[in-house]
This record gives sequence, C-alpha cells and structure tokens, in this order.
Amino acid sequence: MVRTISVPIALIIPFVLLAMLMAALPVAASVSATELFLPAVGTGAGVPPSFWYTTIWVFNPNEGPTEVEFSFLRRNQSNTPSDITHTIVVDGGEVVQIDDAVTAMFGVQGFGAIRAVADVPVQVTARIYSKETGQQERDSSGQAFAAVPAQRAIGIGEESDLIGLTNLVGGDFRYNVGFVETTGQHVWVQVALYGSSGSSWVSSSIQLRPFEQRQMSVDQLFNNAIGESDNFRLHVTGGSGDGRVIVFGSRVANGSQDASTFEMAFPPLP
Repeated sequence: MVRTISVPIALIIPFVLLAMLMAALPVAASVSATELFLPAVGTGAGVPPSFWYTTIWVFNPNEGPTEVEFSFLRRNQSNTPSDITHTIVVDGGEVVQIDDAVTAMFGVQGFGAIRAVADVPVQVTARIYSKETGQQERDSSGQAFAAVPAQRAIGIGEESDLIGLTNLVGGDFRYNVGFVETTGQHVWVQVALYGSSGSSWVSSSIQLRPFEQRQMSVDQLFNNAIGESDNFRLHVTGGSGDGRVIVFGSRVANGSQDASTFEMAFPPLP
C-alpha cells in the first residue's frame, strides 16, 4: 500500500533546517542524496511466530517532481541492481509512504538492502519490524534505518567505527553486524574488535561480492572467540578490491525484542 502526503514547500523549509541541525546528534540522520542505501530491509518469517515487514518513507525536498528507482539487493549473494527494480514518482515537497515495501514494490519476500537512485537529492527512511500473526502494527517491535548516501561508504585504506557491540549470550542483549557493498565490485573488509580499555585482541576479514548485503551476529563474525563481555567497538578498514562498504549495527534486547540501530561513524562535518 502506498500513501501520499502533500505538504506545502513553505512549511517544509523549517523542518529541513531542523533536520540539518540534528544531523550532528548521535542518532540515525536522514541525509538527502541522489544515490542512497537502506542497509537492512525485509519481508518474511522470523523466529516463530514472528513475521517481518518494512515500511519506507521517501521525501522529495525539491520544488519539482522526480523519479526514484529502487533496487532490491538480496542477502548473502552477488546482485545486479537492474534485476529487481521498482520506480515511483515523488512530487516536489511530497512524502510517499510504502507499506510492506519489499513485497509491494518487488513482488517478493526476503531480506537484504535497497538501493535508491534519483535525478535530484531525496531522503529515504525505513522501519523494519516484526509482529506475530494476528497482531496489529501497534503491537510490533522494530527499528528505523536512515538511508546512507553512497559517498559515505568506505574503500581501500579508509576507516570507520561501529559502537555498542555486545555478545552477552543468554544475557540482556544480542548484537548483529551488517555490511553492504555499494559499487558493484568485490572488496575485502578488515574488522577488529576493541574493548572499553581501547585495546584490540581479535580481528577478522569479510569478503563482499558486488552489491551484496550480509548480516551476522558479532559472535559469528569472530567465530565465537570473544568471551562474554559488553561495550565493544568495531574498527572497520577497507582492504583489497575496488568495492566500497557501508557497515551498520543492531542491538536487540533479548526480553522485549526492542532493537536499536547503530550507524557507522562518518567523517566530521566541515
């Protein structure tokens, strides 16, 4: 289901300025760009009896209309963006809401990432959430992801950090780490885990295929070699290959299933 909300451009400008000011805060910040990646989306069965859905919002802050082409990048495989696509038109100053977006736009179920391309900068945000059969959306649990501009992906020799990691198996929280390749090239990524003391004792390498999305627990990432602890930092370095990578984290409360999104660190604003 696609819902459209038209807002006068004069009323939008103050909110755009507010969003720019909030971009420096440690929360998921929606940034306008012509090529964006939603790093985690999906529709499909989870741990029984849960089922996952994704809602997407697209905002065109420009005066005129634009076409936005979405491509579904399936998890754990090489992808060609032109294989599974859907295009919508978003008028100037308009917000388009797409419910159950993976199925509504692409006619499939599955998990992965979405690439969005437009002629002018747009903003894209998603909520991926789970609910049991028969439940209303108000009873769901999930998390939000702001689409990341392609320019913020890291390549050879470039570095970033991801915070909030935990591997308290059977404890209060669990943590998933995700990667998205953004250029259609192969790439190796080096990842090292740092404790609160600032020292690193374990590292690993991840190979990503063209436009591949991968997601795994922090324990899987390091082959269960961490030991029970909390408050880790993941240091990510672009290794060999011509690809570029976006990294993200998801910290989930084991009781309520409430999830928090952690974005990779971006370079400071000029």
